[in-house]
Amino acid sequence: MVLFLVSNVDLMWLQICNLFLQQHLLPWLERVAYTVTGEQLQDSLYNAGVETFLSLDVLRQSHDSKSGNTILSALQNVAESSKNVVISALPRLFSSFLQAIKKYRTTLFGQGSNQLPCTGTNELNAAGMHFFIRCHSLLGDDQSSLDAWMTTNALLDIVRQNNLLNRSLPDVELAINQIGDLAIEALGQLHHPLCHR
Repeated sequence: MVLFLVSNVDLMWLQICNLFLQQHLLPWLERVAYTVTGEQLQDSLYNAGVETFLSLDVLRQSHDSKSGNTILSALQNVAESSKNVVISALPRLFSSFLQAIKKYRTTLFGQGSNQLPCTGTNELNAAGMHFFIRCHSLLGDDQSSLDAWMTTNALLDIVRQNNLLNRSLPDVELAINQIGDLAIEALGQLHHPLCHR
């Protein structure tokens, strides 16, 4: 009976999260994306949203699911109509995601007796980098806007601060190389003679 009750609570929580992501993500992002941290009401509103869609149950479902990350899929849908709002929120959301997976690391990535101690850290870093790659993909191929570059820089800074970079993952190496190529292209356009006319 208790197991049945717990699974119903988990299911209800996932339904609340899905409802929030489908119907309230954009208004929530609009309210919290452009605010400075430290404002008590804004921080409380941000934390309530993050605790809803970065709960253990939601993270576990996203981690176990082959369909991908529910949060990032919802952000992709919002970005289709309100890209600037999503772009401005990505660094803070990425940091919150990393904090959440660190908080729940043993439940999400396990430390069973048959695993090496570093396996959980490697899985945590891989999950963080996959979230980074998806965040960066939300910026699109057009990296010409200052907002896109500031967001890319902030995301890379978070990767550096959390020591997440693992070039042994092929998709991570591809994403980092793509960012480097885009940066070189953008710098080349800044110093192109036609740009100074």
